[in-house]
Amino acid sequence: MKKFKINFKDKLKVIDKVNKNNDIKEHLANIKKVVNNIINSIKSNKRLMKITDFIRKKSKDLLFLIANKTSIRSKIFLSFISLILAVVVILGGISAFQSYKITFDTLERTMNNVAQISSESIKNEIDTYKAVATNIGLNQQLSDMTVNNQQKAKILTQMSEAYGLLDAYTTNTKGKGESPITKQIYMIGETDYFLSSMAGSTVVTEPKMNDKIGRVTFTVSAPLWEDGVYGSKIVGAAIIVLDGKVMSDIVSSVKVGEGGFAYILDKDGYTIAHPVYEKVVQSENIIRSYKEKGINKQLAEIEQKMLSMKLDLGDYELDGQKNLLAYSYIDESDGWGLFISAPQSEYTGSTNLSLFITLAVSVLALVLSYVVGKVVSDNIANPVIMCAERLKDLSEGDLHTEVLSTTREDEIGMLMKSLGSTVKGLNVIIHDISFHLGAIADGDFSNRIDSEYNGDFNTIVVSMKQINSYLNHMVKQVNESAEQVACGSEQLAGGAQALSQGATEQASSVQELSATISEITEQINSNALNAGKAREASLESAVQVQNSSNYVKEMNDAMSEINKTSKEIAKIIKVIDNIAFQTNILALNASVEAARAGSAGNGFAVVAQEVKSLALKSAEAAKNTEELIENSLKAVVKGTKVAAKTNEALNMAVEKSNVVEDMIKEITEASNKQAEAAVQVLSGVEQISFIVQTNSATAEESAAASEELSSQAQIMKELVEKIKLTEESVEVI
Repeated sequence: MKKFKINFKDKLKVIDKVNKNNDIKEHLANIKKVVNNIINSIKSNKRLMKITDFIRKKSKDLLFLIANKTSIRSKIFLSFISLILAVVVILGGISAFQSYKITFDTLERTMNNVAQISSESIKNEIDTYKAVATNIGLNQQLSDMTVNNQQKAKILTQMSEAYGLLDAYTTNTKGKGESPITKQIYMIGETDYFLSSMAGSTVVTEPKMNDKIGRVTFTVSAPLWEDGVYGSKIVGAAIIVLDGKVMSDIVSSVKVGEGGFAYILDKDGYTIAHPVYEKVVQSENIIRSYKEKGINKQLAEIEQKMLSMKLDLGDYELDGQKNLLAYSYIDESDGWGLFISAPQSEYTGSTNLSLFITLAVSVLALVLSYVVGKVVSDNIANPVIMCAERLKDLSEGDLHTEVLSTTREDEIGMLMKSLGSTVKGLNVIIHDISFHLGAIADGDFSNRIDSEYNGDFNTIVVSMKQINSYLNHMVKQVNESAEQVACGSEQLAGGAQALSQGATEQASSVQELSATISEITEQINSNALNAGKAREASLESAVQVQNSSNYVKEMNDAMSEINKTSKEIAKIIKVIDNIAFQTNILALNASVEAARAGSAGNGFAVVAQEVKSLALKSAEAAKNTEELIENSLKAVVKGTKVAAKTNEALNMAVEKSNVVEDMIKEITEASNKQAEAAVQVLSGVEQISFIVQTNSATAEESAAASEELSSQAQIMKELVEKIKLTEESVEVI
């Protein structure tokens, strides 16, 4: 159970941060806050909002005109008005800022003081109830076991009626007690407030629903001292029960303006006293609601900071209304805090009036500045505009319109006089230039230029003299050059005629040479074609010889196989001969055995004789076959030698064929190269023929051009003679 402890903390001292804190960041933050408050105040006042929007719109239009107007009169006039407007707005802004600052500084100090005083009052009220519980605990009769219950009930009933208690009772050391008022039995032996009282402390619990009474209540618990002597043995606890509305009634009496109110939160942010008692019954907790649902962020954050002792004054917005919130810690409590909230709009009336006066003064200043600015801008701008218009006419070629005279001696008068003298000087210069250029246009280069101009304009005279001198010199040079061109063109025409005739003869010779080279090219191509056919025939012969050589090699291989096979047959025949010899011996042995057997072996003797006869025939056949095979082997050896010589002869034929092929190939390649060279020579001759023909045509054209050039030179000479030049020798400057 949460509780208060006596002497829990020293009294919290609230200081005025705006006046006593010299930190620059804090001042800037306060200035920003005041400016935001001014803006919010203007937004909340419809009349000020309309006037502000009007000034803002007109200021925007004014800046646009200054930036885009081309008239100097408008720029001077608008700049003058802008300066006056800026001064008025700055002074009005400073005035409004100071008014807001003073108002809110006063409001902050007032709310801090009210919060501190209110927290002291609440502490005193809590201390009163603590004193009641303490007095009950010090009552001798209530701790005396010999006093009957009726007497104790009378004492507690009187205390309840005197202080408006819902219930009052005492307990034994086990925490058991009976209320003589409500007749309820209480078992509080395990509660924190009972244990604290048994330890000697007087505590106040936070509001909680009391099931025995059926409403939200506070409980104040104090030690019950034996015989009513403080510091003696604790024999139980003295308990008083208060209505939960007691604290809410106390904070309801705290008023700051018409819409301001106060409320109390415990250290966890739960509402324990509020003018709207339902918030206490429902255990409203703005901080918890923000964490769970994300609502009332500003109020939740500022309450969290205040309960953490990080802030004692702030502002928040709720339901579209800006409010100030002051905080004061309630001494000797378990983290309870008193909060006082007040709407800012109730304290901005004087500031709004100041803003209205500032805006009215601004409008009046604009009207006066309009009149003054109009006069000043006309006095400055009219002469300047006249000069600008005259300069515009001058840029368009108007040298005759005069500049109005003036008696002003300031810079504008100097501007007008200088413009008049400039127009007159330009008029003289342009007239002089027109005269000399007109003479030059008529072919008269003989006029002398003796004029002198002022300042940098004198370079025009120098340039005109140089142009005149240069033109005289150039025309004379052109005349001389025309004579030389006429003479040279005649010589060039004669040379071109001779060149044309020679080119024609060269073209005829080149055509004959081209025909001869064409015949040589055809013969070379014919030789190359025949050499190619001979090469193909040689290639075919070489292929046939190579095939014959391959057949001879195959025959050698076959004879080698025959020789090898004959040797194998000879071995087999020798085996057969040995078998016949052994058979003959066996037959002899059989005959001997038959003879020994007498008449019984006659039949066997006949068989032995036949076997002997067959063995002799087999031996004879094997001998004949062996002779034949030996003869075959000799024939094979002889055939092999003949095949080897044939193969060698064929190889030599192949080599010779290859040599012939290479020679024919070289002849073919040489013939092809000769053909290509002949083609290139023929192409070169054709190019020479084309060039010679071109030269011939060019020579004829040159001759014609030379004649035309001679004619044009004569015409140019006649034209130059019409130009009138100065009599003295001209030197180019």
